Amino acid sequence: MASVFSDCYPNYRVLNPPPAKANNHMAARPKIEFRPIDRRNKQSTWLQDHRSNVTSQSGEDGVLSKIFEIIGTNNKFCVDFGAGTGENLSNSYNLCSKQGWSGLLLEPGHQFPKLKERYAKRNDVATVNDIVGFDEKNKLDTHLNSLSFKAPKDIDLVSIDIDGCDIYVWEDLKNYRPRVVCIEFNHFIPLDVYLLPPKNLSLNIGASLLATVEHAKKMGYELVATTSMNAIFVDAPLFPKFNILDNSVSAMHFFDRHETRICHSYDGTLFLSGLIANPWKGYRIDEERIQPLPSNMRQWKFDSKIWPQKKL
Repeated sequence: MASVFSDCYPNYRVLNPPPAKANNHMAARPKIEFRPIDRRNKQSTWLQDHRSNVTSQSGEDGVLSKIFEIIGTNNKFCVDFGAGTGENLSNSYNLCSKQGWSGLLLEPGHQFPKLKERYAKRNDVATVNDIVGFDEKNKLDTHLNSLSFKAPKDIDLVSIDIDGCDIYVWEDLKNYRPRVVCIEFNHFIPLDVYLLPPKNLSLNIGASLLATVEHAKKMGYELVATTSMNAIFVDAPLFPKFNILDNSVSAMHFFDRHETRICHSYDGTLFLSGLIANPWKGYRIDEERIQPLPSNMRQWKFDSKIWPQKKL
């Protein structure tokens, strides 16, 4: 088994780990309980009390309605990508289909025909079967500039859900400045981890909430609400209207049991706590398979030394 140890000590003979059920380390597994602490500030999360779904996934419809009740609308224009069918798990359906908003809805996948059909009779809602990327032909500015009707510069809402480079396509928007942005983040990365994926549309990693917030601030936006997987920002001049004194990620969001923790023991054994199955693929993480050290190296000391002084 390749390991950190074998890379550093190539002359030692090490044993491949036996199955977990036969391994003394795993047989003597300590009692581990994951007890996540909710550090949200109730004064900061009051918008979450307005969560409700018409077709949104995690209460975004209700939160967005309350936000526009507070700041008003300038143009009732929205941009949604990927928009899916335009109804299922949609942040734009309630606005475009129920409240008469206009907009640009983009969907590159197999759901596009349903999206196109839904708005076929609307000349103020454009549906586009394309990605939002970084090339001149598919960047968001280009899509907006290509509309048969004029898109306002201060778009009321942009909703971003492309499972990876969400933050980059927002940063790439130069000729328009949305008042409100709803953007997906990877909701299985802990609050204190800054993870920003490479700028590569072929990779589906997703930015952490911390990274998303930091980049939004650089663009002049402030976090006003989160749902289970979306962060909602407003243009900074609008932020005081919400009377949120602390919009740090820990004050605004709680992951509950969505985190995976690794515990280091004195003898080099790793133990898992929290979420131990991949939330999307469903596979279970086997503790024995993630061990950097083979079983015969997992003991605290060897004749009072951390590492053995002779071959095992």
